[in-house]
Amino acid sequence: MISDQPANSKYIPIVCLLFLAWFVYLSTLSPTVFYRDAPEFANTAFSLGISHPAGFPIYNLMAKAVTFFPMGAIPFKVNLFSSLMACLALLALYMTSITFLRVLAGSEENSDSAFLWPSLLPIGFMAFCIPFWGNTMLAEVYTLHTLFTVLVILALLKWKEKEDIRYLYCAALMYGLSAGNHGTVAFYLPGIFVLFFFWCRYKWWRHLSVCVLFFLLGFSVYLYLPIRSLTEPTFDWGNPETLQGFLFQITDQKDSHTHFEILNQATASSAAITGTGEPAVGWTVGLFTKIKHIGSVFIMDIYQNLSLVSAVGFLGGAVICFRKSLPFFLFCAVMTGINIVFFTSWRGEAFLPSYIIVSLFTALFLYQVLFVRWWKPRSQVSAGEPLEKIILHKPGPLGIRWGRVIMVLIALAIPWTMIHKNYLRVDHSWNHLSETLTRQVYLTLPDRAVFVSGLSWFFYNYNQDVRRLRDDVTAVTVWDLISPHRTGLLTAKRYPNLVLPDEKKQDFKSLVGISDYAQEFIEKNAVFTPVVLEHISIMYQQTKFTSHWQPYRNVLLQYDSPDSTLPVNEYSHQRSWEEFKRLLESELSRPNSGRDMDWLNNPKVWIYSMRDYFHDTGRYELEREVLTMIGTFLGQSGSPQWAFQYLDNLIADRRLGQAENLLEGMKKRFPENNLTRLGEGLLHRAHGRFQAALEAFRQADRLQPRSFRVQLEIAKTLRDLKMEPSAHAAFLKTQSHVSNVRQLMLVTQELNRNK
Repeated sequence: MISDQPANSKYIPIVCLLFLAWFVYLSTLSPTVFYRDAPEFANTAFSLGISHPAGFPIYNLMAKAVTFFPMGAIPFKVNLFSSLMACLALLALYMTSITFLRVLAGSEENSDSAFLWPSLLPIGFMAFCIPFWGNTMLAEVYTLHTLFTVLVILALLKWKEKEDIRYLYCAALMYGLSAGNHGTVAFYLPGIFVLFFFWCRYKWWRHLSVCVLFFLLGFSVYLYLPIRSLTEPTFDWGNPETLQGFLFQITDQKDSHTHFEILNQATASSAAITGTGEPAVGWTVGLFTKIKHIGSVFIMDIYQNLSLVSAVGFLGGAVICFRKSLPFFLFCAVMTGINIVFFTSWRGEAFLPSYIIVSLFTALFLYQVLFVRWWKPRSQVSAGEPLEKIILHKPGPLGIRWGRVIMVLIALAIPWTMIHKNYLRVDHSWNHLSETLTRQVYLTLPDRAVFVSGLSWFFYNYNQDVRRLRDDVTAVTVWDLISPHRTGLLTAKRYPNLVLPDEKKQDFKSLVGISDYAQEFIEKNAVFTPVVLEHISIMYQQTKFTSHWQPYRNVLLQYDSPDSTLPVNEYSHQRSWEEFKRLLESELSRPNSGRDMDWLNNPKVWIYSMRDYFHDTGRYELEREVLTMIGTFLGQSGSPQWAFQYLDNLIADRRLGQAENLLEGMKKRFPENNLTRLGEGLLHRAHGRFQAALEAFRQADRLQPRSFRVQLEIAKTLRDLKMEPSAHAAFLKTQSHVSNVRQLMLVTQELNRNK
């Protein structure tokens, strides 16, 4: 041994860090369900349901274990699971950093004592950065995702260090299991192949075959999806008991349109930038421009979320890794590159796999700068000088004093970042707001209702499965009704008490066909039981029967079928709106309600949906009240979108004097905005000035050529000018801009008026 230091002493610092992190994580842990996906994961972990694509079977199975702990509520225990996985991930990352430094530098300077602090400090920054820390206090998959990613890298490095093929097989098994937690591990595969073909020197085909078998063994956890789906849990996303539903889940078709979005935007304008007009040249220039942009975004993200040390260390460590181990550098470069390209528009916790590489490279950089006398050739080292003295007692070119000062300063930056910068942003130990608002709405549902839920359906399913509040209610989601991806979402086996349309007779390839299916489902069930909808704009946009929804209470609407024998609730629109405002005020009066912006997600959707509903049903006075709330409470009064909606309301309600004043203000604040020109055209046409209106609409079209509303108003104005052939052509052009059923209905109505 070079050092007489006890072998296990290298774990003392990381154990201390883990105790600190565990205490901090517990102090910020959310006591109940949180927002976004947290109610879903609390529910699916407890009830062993099917989460959103790609299903997350390993997460649900592992998190289920903590629900048996004899302490706390179910959401608290599932949140606790995230913090436990976070601590294990940090421990595994420390072991990986030590192994990484040993593989790259151990053959020359073999002392774990020298690796200790360079490995520990980057982990401290990661432990208390917002993307990682923020996922330790709620039910989410990202801390477990981080743990599996680190374990795969650790096993690969152990394979290289020990020259033991069993570690490679272990990496393959971990990789298969990790795919059962987060499907984006598929992007690690090119980098893993790079390492495999560089490091596997003999019988590669045999070892690759064994690795595939171990991967499939881990990946077999996905059998959970069809097996569990056969039992029809309440939360059964995509019905993966069918082959179509299973493939829909594991390939994440729900969000496939967002994959590599930033590169897919590349570069119609780049050819013009080059001046060549060549698409290939423009595409190449655009691609390099995007790559440069993505790189700068990532470096800035490291600086903001980790530290300046991490940003510098990542770049410096990458250069050192390139010189010392090209295969591992390529593995890291491919893994990081694909991750940041895929998630540049998402960032946050999606960058955690790349943060692992940042921590490794920073550890290498700190070790090289502070502990390696890289400026002094070995020929200048005294023959009898112990290697430990060279490494430890004269750390790097700065000497022992300044080396220690630098390490202490870096170490002090960690608690400063934790306490001064991030603690208040992460702390949700006080937050009981996330479920109370939706629970109050849920409790107002009529008896034995069919409830069509919108954005808050995660909360409603949680209340139904975990809290068992309303077992008499049958809940379906808006997306069950209007999704074009029919994977057996509504089946007689799952909903034996509902009347379901025959899907074979429906055309799910057209907007109208989907709308007809939703309307048939609602009409048939409304005959026997109240069908209640939560306010959500997409239901009004993608169906043809907005006017059939009548106010029930607060944010709930009841379907008023002409064939129904059931009485419709007598709440007026005004009364429902007032009840919603009282409900909102009672929630805002709770302590700390203003601290958490995530709390606004559901109210924001309801408020915007009410505006759309009141506008489409011609209740303009109520729409103005909603717009006032959007402007003041949601802070949108300074946006051109809000100003145009208010102007559109005033014109539709024939309050043209007020509209004139508002338009003058828009011209001063947003003179070259297409909405200003659109509003100007609407006001001209309301006064009968059709030629001026047409000119204003054409100016708006030049500013926003893909706008459906602008195209529709141009066509209507041409008809007002008795230019029938041009108007008909304009209406046909407008049809090409249609994106939802509501727009299709508007165009169809106008075309029918011409007949």
